Amino acid sequence: MKYKLFDYLNDINIGKKNIVAGDLEALKGFSPFIVLLMLSYHTDAVGIANELNCRHGMSKQMQYDFLIGTVRKRKRFSRITKAPKNDDVQMLMNFYNYAEVRAVEMLELMTEETIEELRVRTTPGGR
Repeated sequence: MKYKLFDYLNDINIGKKNIVAGDLEALKGFSPFIVLLMLSYHTDAVGIANELNCRHGMSKQMQYDFLIGTVRKRKRFSRITKAPKNDDVQMLMNFYNYAEVRAVEMLELMTEETIEELRVRTTPGGR
């Protein structure tokens, strides 16, 4: 059966049924990195997430079993934090065909006049 990310998280946090036990198809969808990232937002699970990050070479089944056994049963809700989108960075990415990291670096080096000139040049006009 195919599960979603929140199915794995709910099983680890609340259900404790071990939905991947013996099911190789369900184990393929389990992403330890994302699950540990989501658990690291909570103070009671950050130590466990760090411990598994140190032992990233373990199999997915072993990591899942460890999480089922060590994370206390509790409802945990967290939002995924994303960096805010900057219109000037997007403008530089489109105009110069830069990657996002390079565009952020370039934005820090540019003067306000240069940025304003680029805004004028990239703004679609017409009647």
